[in-house]
Amino acid sequence: MKMKWPVEKTDSQFHIIKVAATVMILLLLASRATSTSSADANTLSAWGCVAEEREALLSFKESLLDPSGRLSSWRGQDCCRWKGVRCDGSTGHVVKLDLRSTAGNLWSAQLSGVMSSSIVALQHLRYLDLSYNYFNQTPIPMFIGALSNLRYLNLSCANFAGRIPSQIGNLSKLQYLVVSDDSAGLTTSDLSWLHRLSLLRHLDVSGVFVRSARDWISQVNTLPNLKVLQLSNCGLNSTVSTLSPSNLTHLEVLDLSANEFGTSLQHNWFWDLTSLKKLQLDGCGWRGHIPDALGNMSSLEVLDLGANHELVGHMPENLENLCNLQVLNLDWVNINGDLAEFMERLPKCSWNKLRELYLLRSNLTGELPDWIGNLTSLSYLDLYQNMLVGSVPAGIGALGSLTYLDFGLSKLSGVLSTQHFASLVNLEYLDLSHNSLKLDLNGSWVPPFRLHTGYFRSCTLGPHFPAWLRWQAGIAELDISNTSIGDVLPHWFWTVSSHAERLDLSRNQLSGDLPTKLDLLSVQIMDLSKNSLSGSLPANLTAPLLSWLHLSNNHVKDLKNNKLSGKFPGFLQNAARLTFLDLSGNIFSGSLPAWIGGKMPSLEVLVLRSNMFRGHLPKQFTSLLSLHYLDVAHNNISGMIPSSLARLKAMTGQYEGSKNNYSDDSITTVTKDQARQYTFDYTNPMVLMDLSYNSLTGHIPVELSLLKGLQTLSLSSNQLDGAILDNIGTLRKLESLDLSYNYLSGEIPSSLSDLTFMSWLNLSYNDLSGRIPSGRQLQTLNDQYGPYMYIGNDGLCGLPFPNKCSNGTSPSAHDDEHEEGARDDTKKLFRGISTGYAMGMWTVYCILLFSKTCRAAYIRLFDRLYDKGYVQIAIFKARVVRNFREEAPRSKTWRTAYLWLFDQLCDQSYVQVAIKARVVRNFRDEAS
Repeated sequence: MKMKWPVEKTDSQFHIIKVAATVMILLLLASRATSTSSADANTLSAWGCVAEEREALLSFKESLLDPSGRLSSWRGQDCCRWKGVRCDGSTGHVVKLDLRSTAGNLWSAQLSGVMSSSIVALQHLRYLDLSYNYFNQTPIPMFIGALSNLRYLNLSCANFAGRIPSQIGNLSKLQYLVVSDDSAGLTTSDLSWLHRLSLLRHLDVSGVFVRSARDWISQVNTLPNLKVLQLSNCGLNSTVSTLSPSNLTHLEVLDLSANEFGTSLQHNWFWDLTSLKKLQLDGCGWRGHIPDALGNMSSLEVLDLGANHELVGHMPENLENLCNLQVLNLDWVNINGDLAEFMERLPKCSWNKLRELYLLRSNLTGELPDWIGNLTSLSYLDLYQNMLVGSVPAGIGALGSLTYLDFGLSKLSGVLSTQHFASLVNLEYLDLSHNSLKLDLNGSWVPPFRLHTGYFRSCTLGPHFPAWLRWQAGIAELDISNTSIGDVLPHWFWTVSSHAERLDLSRNQLSGDLPTKLDLLSVQIMDLSKNSLSGSLPANLTAPLLSWLHLSNNHVKDLKNNKLSGKFPGFLQNAARLTFLDLSGNIFSGSLPAWIGGKMPSLEVLVLRSNMFRGHLPKQFTSLLSLHYLDVAHNNISGMIPSSLARLKAMTGQYEGSKNNYSDDSITTVTKDQARQYTFDYTNPMVLMDLSYNSLTGHIPVELSLLKGLQTLSLSSNQLDGAILDNIGTLRKLESLDLSYNYLSGEIPSSLSDLTFMSWLNLSYNDLSGRIPSGRQLQTLNDQYGPYMYIGNDGLCGLPFPNKCSNGTSPSAHDDEHEEGARDDTKKLFRGISTGYAMGMWTVYCILLFSKTCRAAYIRLFDRLYDKGYVQIAIFKARVVRNFREEAPRSKTWRTAYLWLFDQLCDQSYVQVAIKARVVRNFRDEAS
């Protein structure tokens, strides 16, 4: 038997064995680790998702309402593939949950409800975003503090309410925290939990009421890694001058805007933070001057001091180190100085970096500097409503990056040529309105820009229609009102503006007609008023978003086929969003269509004044729940006033409407017997009903007393009868009431004296009677206008008329009694005179008949009178003839005519005397 000796192993063989053994050990450990993990986590699913976490997510989904189906993908086994969920690639644990609502229609895409605590099972979660959802004003749940691995937490604008839980301080790994609030529902009275978040780099609690938190600055100062601090609109009203020591050495963004500090800006802790790149201090009520300490902030890129009205004076002179400055906002700051001097103080090293310059209403004077073209990176320049004078330098045309340019409402003058726009290839917003600028741009000029918004009101663009607008296809807002254009409105303009939202061409001398077909799919406001447009309204106008249409003071009618002639524009049946319609001062006719109420349900202002409309007021007007301004005066509307007008809710004070400002233009409103320019303002809307100068008949409906929001009511110059409403005093907001020139009767109701806001009253030329009521407000009107308010009502008595009411009786009864007595007295007088005359004649006749002596004496007296009269007439005739012959004109014809006339007069006198003599002679003969 042979013996086998052991073979000696080489080094290489030993190495191979060692490696193999190591691999086997690792596989064994991995197997045991997998076994352990399966036991602890209910086994990692073959689908790549931890089953326990999947169940937690499903439970979380069940607690929420999801109207838009954003969580519809949350089904199946692999939760790592669900929308908004991200897992760790090696372990399968959920590490990110992003449920931020970012849809275009934010409200319909919101998740809502009460958050389930099942989310606590996601212990490996690092990122949680629930922003812009709606959690029904519920508190932020305290169990959020149990998600100990969170690095990112965003709960902004999610409609939470109550106090921010201090348990958030348990998230020691948190680096990004946003709990900003836009509903004013969140508060905090203690920020001491912040010091436990030592790794925090971004903190945003904007909109959270922090005022009651004690020593908020010291609490924030415990965050040494903080780079972004946003405390906008937190109700803060206290600050400190210094932080000693300051731990905020890495802070780059500080936002304290929209708080209520109301103190000096000069001595504040943030001026020592030289690491700041963005400093937002707008709307805080800062006072005094901008401090020189600003010059030390060499890293600053954005400085916002806007809307601090009590900040005064220029920028400091030591800004030469602010070479990184890109955005400067001094809107509403009272600089009160020269613009050129202000711009000279800007650091020259930043001229090629400055991108945005906001100087709206900054009380700047002087002229624009010629070197403004050196700001080569400038993209936004706002100088609206300052007191700038002089011309616009041509260098403005070199700002190739400029997208926004606003010189509106200043005092600039001069001419703008093509050179001023030469390189403005990026220009989108241009406002030159309310200046004395003339745009001298030849008709063949092709602008390098495509405007989104152009405001040119009160500049001079005419007399020809600006041809360069042909190249502004896609413009959204255009205002060329009052620009001295006296030309035909070209039809190509409607193609260019087919996507416009606002068009204002008013106050020009535009002529011509409108195209028969017009598609304005985006237009919301269109003002063509105060022009000379004629021809037909478009038979096919498509404007589904139209909310304001102003066509007053034109001559728009149909001169062709009478399809629209004299009728209310039929295309408005497609204007369901129309809130303002002014067709006044035209020659529209026909009846008002019943579809107004159904097809234009959003209408708030309807002005049909000074047209030729006829027929009845449609009862369907009552569907216009938002209508607060109705003016159909100076038409030929007939019939009775519909009692259903009392259902106009916006006039009852029960409906606020859509709060539209409509336009910065105004319309002519007749109120308080004066024509006034009224600009609509949703903060103080005018409630008016003017049905004057029509042919309305019947009584004033008693239901009108329900329109308690009315400020102006005019029913004058109609044919209304009956009495004034007894309860008219319930219209407590009424300022102007005109019922003149009707056939109203009865007494003036005493409740009229309850209208304490009344400043104009006209009841003249009716058939009113009785005592004029008294009251403090009526007495004020009596003192101001006197009897003018009541003139033409003969039955009225009392002040301000001089005739008093006797013993409280009504003037009509008193006057009837007085008239009856006067008639009786007249009858008695005539009876007495007649009886006396007859008695006297019979007495004289009887004396002459029975007394011969008296009869002879009477006859002798009459003979003497006859002789005397004859002699006087003869002498007078001879004297007149002699004088006339001496002094009369030489014309024989006139002299002869005159003598003939005089002879005729004398002969008549002779005849009369002779007749009297014959009477006496006859009387004497008969008496004998």
